[in-house]
Amino acid sequence: MRTLIVLCAGKHMRENLPLYLNRHPDNVLLARKLLEDIYPESYDRIIYTVLREDCEKYNAHKKLQAALEGTFPIEIFTLGAPTSEPAESAYRTIKAMNISGEIVIRDSTSAFRLEKNVRGNFAAGLYLCKYTREIYRVRTKSFIITNEQEQISDIVEKSFRSDIISVGLYGLSDAKDYVMAYEHLSDKRHPIEHLYVSNIISYLIGYQQLIFNHVGVDHYEDWRDPDVWTILREKYGQSKLVMVDLDGTLFDTRKVNYMAYREVAERHGFKLDYEYYCKYCNGKYYMDFLPQITTHNETILHQMHEEKVTAYKKYFEYAVPNKTLIDMLRLLGREYHKALVTTASRENSYDILNCFGLSDLFDLILTREDTERVKPAPEGFLKAMSYFSAVPENCIIFEDSKEGIEAANRAGVQCYVVKGYR
Repeated sequence: MRTLIVLCAGKHMRENLPLYLNRHPDNVLLARKLLEDIYPESYDRIIYTVLREDCEKYNAHKKLQAALEGTFPIEIFTLGAPTSEPAESAYRTIKAMNISGEIVIRDSTSAFRLEKNVRGNFAAGLYLCKYTREIYRVRTKSFIITNEQEQISDIVEKSFRSDIISVGLYGLSDAKDYVMAYEHLSDKRHPIEHLYVSNIISYLIGYQQLIFNHVGVDHYEDWRDPDVWTILREKYGQSKLVMVDLDGTLFDTRKVNYMAYREVAERHGFKLDYEYYCKYCNGKYYMDFLPQITTHNETILHQMHEEKVTAYKKYFEYAVPNKTLIDMLRLLGREYHKALVTTASRENSYDILNCFGLSDLFDLILTREDTERVKPAPEGFLKAMSYFSAVPENCIIFEDSKEGIEAANRAGVQCYVVKGYR
């Protein structure tokens, strides 16, 4: 039995490409590059380790399986919380998934091509002196030290000790060796601040006298550097983008929001008329209308909004989905990236999307918590465009409010106005 473990979760990966792959693996080219050129057909099991939070919020498991459909069957292991380092992520995967026999651990922070298929104990590395393209953040790499027979004598973290950098692919003949070494090195009596997979390999070589061979790679792409993300999106990603508002555009939520605000207002001794709400309040940020109908006490206003967020999900029966727009977004398929850009709270946005089974419809969801300035400021739209490396002429926006339309105009994007669709 030979198992490949692809690590896509952990505190060590929260701000780089694996996070985007977890949330938005619709980009088949990028998702599949984690398996390409490492001989995936040679594995009996392929396991992706992801965060449970990313599965619950972004359906990461479903998106990864969909992106890899028709290639190789994969299994998903979910971590309840980010781990400290890749070594722990691999250890917990091995234990939880009952992995035995030969294992290969792949850190999903780069793409590369193995020069040859290799089995048993090994580590993959790139010869710096033979590689002509730029390598980002060399000081952060692991350095592989070999002898004349290409056997590894040591792997050193973040210290220039050779001209071979590790690319994060390690093989072991027996998973038991990894478990034994990890449990030994993670003991509190060993003062190792950051425990990497390379430390596991180094220990097995130096103290257990196991032989590890080096295998070379080429066509290397480093995904750790944030600047590389933009390059990759331009190289592999699609540049067309459609951005959609939530309240009044994707859903008619006037009655939903009104009922939630009315419940909270009455609880605090205020009244709220439906006609007034629709005319002066709907679709606006709560601090722009709630003071005029309740109080100017900011502490009470924030409390009322928190109560409204909680009450919101009780009134989904009044929500009316824009079926025409939803069908159109589905028909766009992979030709366009799809982003939801709203001033609604994150909790309310995901509540209603999940209620109607639409969270998978979008590749990116930006809510009130993701921006400092709400519409009519164009920040949300500009942020989505930057994320997908999309230029205004390749984007379209669907909006219903004057604030949203102004934000679209300020972003320089063609805007389609959505009117009543009941």
